[in-house]
Amino acid sequence: MRIVLVSLLLILLAACGPSEATPTPAPTTPPPTTAPPAAGSADLTGTWVLGTLAGQPALGGLTLILDPSGQASGNGGCNNFSSTATLTDSTIAFAPIISTKMACADNAMNTQETAYLTALQSAQTYQTDGASLTLFDAQGAAVAVFARQ
Repeated sequence: MRIVLVSLLLILLAACGPSEATPTPAPTTPPPTTAPPAAGSADLTGTWVLGTLAGQPALGGLTLILDPSGQASGNGGCNNFSSTATLTDSTIAFAPIISTKMACADNAMNTQETAYLTALQSAQTYQTDGASLTLFDAQGAAVAVFARQ
């Protein structure tokens, strides 16, 4: 009988033990904000496909992706790359570009990728009509022309 009473007492104590506290709701925070794109730069957001590089037709597969927060990325034909782009109404500047380091099987693609990333780094100004984007160097020469994808 004593064992039964002790067992019942233990069951009652377990049932009356500390109850789980009602979770405190996490404080609500506003969603993170991103800086609005610079005036005239909002139309650059999206994916661009390289058509010509320094006046020569691109071999294909080269992209530039610009997002509203200023992140720039893409594919140079062999490797993926990323950077940031600082834009104003007509100027553009890419931070140092980082990329993967795979070699293409085709030497022409390797050469084109090097020229493409160099062109992006040399870009100073741009023009766009919404469907195409042209990047110009400090001397005003068109270094890359893209079509919107």
